[in-house]
Amino acid sequence: MKLRGEWLVLAERVINDSMTQNLTLVSCLEQVAALTFPAQHAGFGVAARYRCEGPPPEKAQKVRYRLLRLSEAEPPETICEFNGVWEAGTRRGRIGTNFQLLRLKRAETLTFRMDHRVGNGPWVEGPSCAIDVVKLELTDEQRAQLQRDAARLGLGVPSTDR
Repeated sequence: MKLRGEWLVLAERVINDSMTQNLTLVSCLEQVAALTFPAQHAGFGVAARYRCEGPPPEKAQKVRYRLLRLSEAEPPETICEFNGVWEAGTRRGRIGTNFQLLRLKRAETLTFRMDHRVGNGPWVEGPSCAIDVVKLELTDEQRAQLQRDAARLGLGVPSTDR
């Protein structure tokens, strides 16, 4: 059996309806911003779709997936690996998973790629998606308002140093 990745989407959250098996992507990510680096972006999820090339398998097949983070400045990093089962007679399959946060080390373009392997076969590059990580530039008034809002909410005064 040979699989081909069709797409990968980055979102703040991926919801998988257990009754209908529908995926809902909340706030698809194209860009994230931070005042300073390193930073964390709360909420991060990925969803991917795969297609079976050729006839679908006659019996269920084990499939392993891994999500890679590809930075412009660092070697590839494996974010997670997980097992799946490609059901007999199935032509398409989807994956959706959520993480607590996305670590942002610097302003750059980050690419994520979902690779797969069937059984004990070799890893095959899958679909990828990129987001721009940018430094948020605030005016002096916006910085002051942010500090006032944080103090009013009892969150402590965030550092907004340039």
